[in-house]
Formats: sequence, C-alpha cells, structure tokens
Amino acid sequence: MEKLIFKYNTITNWINNADQKANIAFPVEVFILGFVIKELPDKILNASCVYTYIFVFTLMLGISSIFLLLKTIRPELKNKEGNSKIFFKDINDNYKKGKIDIFDLNQNDKDFEKDLENQILQLSVVCTKKQKAIYWVTLFIFLQILLVFLIFI
Repeated sequence: MEKLIFKYNTITNWINNADQKANIAFPVEVFILGFVIKELPDKILNASCVYTYIFVFTLMLGISSIFLLLKTIRPELKNKEGNSKIFFKDINDNYKKGKIDIFDLNQNDKDFEKDLENQILQLSVVCTKKQKAIYWVTLFIFLQILLVFLIFI
C-alpha cells in the first residue's frame, strides 16, 4: 500500500510541476505574442516577403503555444471505471445519484488498492500529456525568440 501511495504522490508532484511550468510559460508567451503583434508589422512593411513569412510563422507558433498551455492547465482526468471512492468526479456523481454516502469511508484495503491503482494509471496518462505539451511550448517559445531576433538583426 505504501508503494502505491508513493507512486500516487510522485505522479501528482509531476503534474503539479507541469502546471507550474505552464503557469510560468503563459505570461511569457503572451508577452512574446503581444510584442510580435505590436512591433513586427511596422518592421515588415518595407521589408521583403521573407519577413512576412517569419511574422506569420511566429504568430502561428504563439497561437499554438497558447492553445497547448490552456490545454495543459485545464484538468483532464477521466476514470473509465465510474465507481471509484477516491476519484473526485466519481464521488460527486455517485453522491448526487444517491449511490454512496461520502462520509462512509468503510472500504476494504483490496478495493482501495484497486481504486488507487486505477487513479495512478489515469494520473500517469494526464502527466504524460502535460509534460509533452510543456516540451512543445518550450520549443515554440525558443523558436519565437529566435525568429524575433532574426527579424531585428
């Protein structure tokens, strides 16, 4: 049981880590996107069409980053079993349907372990998606900064 709780806490910490990175990257991305929208159109008016392509590509990267960040921050946990006593949505749904008493914590260890294993599996799926999104956002931000410098040089 202790190993399961350790795995659960570890994955939860990784999810929190991804959320914190997204919360940091979001204002950075908004700043870059705002700078691109405000400053670059004046720069590319008298420039070659290559600068226009760079401007459009930079905007596309920024919009993609914002989309990925919003998707990362949004909670996305799904439980396919539908009857867990530790998964928050199942507790809420089953309580509203009158199937469980939220104050009844009488659950044997085997059922609790099964619920915890299922929760760990679902959290690891969420964590993987969040970490991949943060990877791409970081790459997009780096490319945007590089492209902005390229235009101003």
